[in-house]
Amino acid sequence: MSGGPPIKPGGEGMAELERLFGESTAHFQAGRLKEAEAGLSELLRQHPDLPDVLHLLALIELRTGRPEEAAGHLEKAIAKQPDSADLHFLLGGALKRAGRLEEAVLAYDKAVSLGPERAEAHYNLGNALKELERFDDAIPCYRRAVELEPGFADAHYNLGLVLMAVERPDEAARAYRDAIAANPGDAEAHLNLGNAHVRLGETDAAIDYFRQALDIDPDNATAITNLGNALMDKGRYEDALAHHRRAIEAAPDHAEAHQNLGLLLLLQGRLEEGWAENEWRLRTEEGAPQRTFPQAPWAGQPVDAKTVLVWGEQGAGDEVMFAGMVPDLAAAGANVILEADPRLV
Repeated sequence: MSGGPPIKPGGEGMAELERLFGESTAHFQAGRLKEAEAGLSELLRQHPDLPDVLHLLALIELRTGRPEEAAGHLEKAIAKQPDSADLHFLLGGALKRAGRLEEAVLAYDKAVSLGPERAEAHYNLGNALKELERFDDAIPCYRRAVELEPGFADAHYNLGLVLMAVERPDEAARAYRDAIAANPGDAEAHLNLGNAHVRLGETDAAIDYFRQALDIDPDNATAITNLGNALMDKGRYEDALAHHRRAIEAAPDHAEAHQNLGLLLLLQGRLEEGWAENEWRLRTEEGAPQRTFPQAPWAGQPVDAKTVLVWGEQGAGDEVMFAGMVPDLAAAGANVILEADPRLV
């Protein structure tokens, strides 16, 4: 945030009050936040409902990581100036940073209604809705933001994200292209444009955009492993393998790269290394749900007279495919408890 609210508290006409507010504003603009806050707190002690003082104090609190306090002061300021689009906009930001997303949506919505030509208000409303996974509601917010400000690269990019989330990759690809036109050096936009082409089944185009992303950011592990996946789809297994390994070198804890490497190794029949790498699937963003047990997971040790719980971490199809291994476990002497999808019982 830059600047501050108007330096006069308005209507009071008190020389001392104006002097203290002016000094606090000067401290704020110079980055002396502690001194500014001290002066404003003294003003609030004397005059607890001056909107400009509450506004400036909220800006300080936002800069110093206190969004809850900022929201409280902004709500008091809005009670005095209910038609201020700026105050509602700032309140939305404070509430969002405080994790109060539903309330942030309401504040941003009010800011949009009071200042409908402000692209950033539409964009921030879209961001709050996106975090709530209300993707369909976020789409028109981003569209309006880019209508008002066609060069708004982040709005184009986030529009692409929500369109991908609702399975509209063709429209997402257009949004990512617009983001790249506005900011050609954005590696993530190139990466996600490649992802959109993967979703559309256009592997050659995806490879091209993944490579463009890597021209901008050569160590982007996600772009490297996604390029590996696309090369695997083209049957270029050794090139794909090299890319997955390179992704892991760039980011050793990149779970998706490890999982992608594991799947390719299994496809090649390299089972020991493949299964070891596939364990990383549990740590991916879209991985199997984690379950905590007091016992350690079975790691292949002898199971004679031991009880082993077998549970399905993925879909019913995988449960059917791997069910053939359960008799082998029982034959090894284990007392097997099999947990299955209800549709298979």
